[in-house]
This record gives sequence, structure tokens and C-alpha cells, in this order.
Amino acid sequence: MNKKVLRSKLKKKREKQSFSQKLNAENLITDALFTFNEVKVAKNVFVYLSFNKEVGTEKVIGKLMQMGKNVYVPKIYNDVMKAVQFKSPFIKNSFGIVEPENDIEGEDIDLIITPLLGFDGSLNRIGYGKGYYDKYFSDKGKKAFKIGLAFDFQYVKNAYPNENDVPLDVIITDKKIYKR
Repeated sequence: MNKKVLRSKLKKKREKQSFSQKLNAENLITDALFTFNEVKVAKNVFVYLSFNKEVGTEKVIGKLMQMGKNVYVPKIYNDVMKAVQFKSPFIKNSFGIVEPENDIEGEDIDLIITPLLGFDGSLNRIGYGKGYYDKYFSDKGKKAFKIGLAFDFQYVKNAYPNENDVPLDVIITDKKIYKR
């Protein structure tokens, strides 16, 4: 099986989840996230804006802001993802994902909270195939602690990593916490 087929299967699994199942799982994932010392001590946090049945990040962003963290979210510029300040107004990009209008880029990101379609036991993530996060991890996110948020059913035996894929440090699901 290749990544393209795997992505399709994982998207279908995610679509089958009921609203209450998703909400219950998100609450467990969010609660677990805030037990990590890396989250408590981080000053500059880069977190995705949830989209299309991903683990929701609205509560995560709200709590990070209550804690006084500098929160940054993805914005795509000329096919490159940057971490920009979480600040309204927001617009939809060409993928239909909401992003801030501002261009205030984050510096010294300590923590990255990333979406994923699937993952394996070595904490290799399966993204959407554009490589935005892996490129960011390899460049500006080298020193940052990387946490993936996922539903437990997104676990796969093999994520078929390639030389450009960067494994995460932790993946938090509704049933288990996977660590490297």
C-alpha cells in the first residue's frame, strides 16, 4: 500500500466518526496535552487551525492564550508554510483553510502542535502530501518539541516514511500517548 491509498482510507475512517465520539476524543486529547511540561514551559507555540474532521484545536488555542503563550498558526506564502500570529481578521486560503490576514511571523518556536492523517509506532506522521510541516520541521522547527494530535484509529502499522519526513516527539490520542 502506498501513502496515497493510505491517506484516502484514513480520511474515510475519520469521516465515519460521530459528532459525540469526536467531541469525547478531543476532550481526552486536549486534557492529556496540557499535562506535558513542554506545553507548560513553552513561550512560542505554533498550532494548526483544525479543518475537515481533524482533532479540534479551538480549546487548545484558547487555553494556550489564557496561559499567556504567544500563539502562531500556519499561513501559506508562495507554497511555503510560515507560523504567523494568531490574530483576526482571518481569511480562507486556496485549500479552504482559515488563516490570519496578518504577516507577523513567529520567532523561536518552542512547541509545534501538528495535525496528521495517520502515524506509526516510530512516530512518523502521514500528512496531506504537500510536505509543508516536514519542510518547516527541517528548517525553522528544528529545535521545537513536536506533538501530533490524532484519534487512536489513525494509527497504522507503517506510515511509509521517506527521507524528507520528520518524526514527531509525541503523538497524543484519545486512548494512548506515543513517545519516541
